[in-house]
Amino acid sequence: MKNLKTILGVGILAIASFFVIAADHIDAPAVAGGTSDVTDFYAFQGENTNNLVFVANVQGLISPANTSSASFSENVLVEFNIDNTGDNVEDLVIQAIPRDGKMYFFGPVVPSQTGLN
Repeated sequence: MKNLKTILGVGILAIASFFVIAADHIDAPAVAGGTSDVTDFYAFQGENTNNLVFVANVQGLISPANTSSASFSENVLVEFNIDNTGDNVEDLVIQAIPRDGKMYFFGPVVPSQTGLN
């Protein structure tokens, strides 16, 4: 009886997997163009232990054959919100915007407005 339940359970999961559609990068309508799809974010200590390094990856599913044609939309703003006090409100902001094939960085600065308001 236990084996029958296991076999039925595995069978149901196998059949259900054909009907389940998973979302992945570039599936959402807001990032359908690909240039605004943030795939990963990393923060780690730099060589100088007083510094942090922030990395944001975009366009994660670009094939190696298409990397030469990759571009950044000038309508995309990448923003790092840094909370130094643990109150879940940003204390510093770093912004990156693409212009003419280059990324320009501003900050860190104290934001004039915090939160989502």
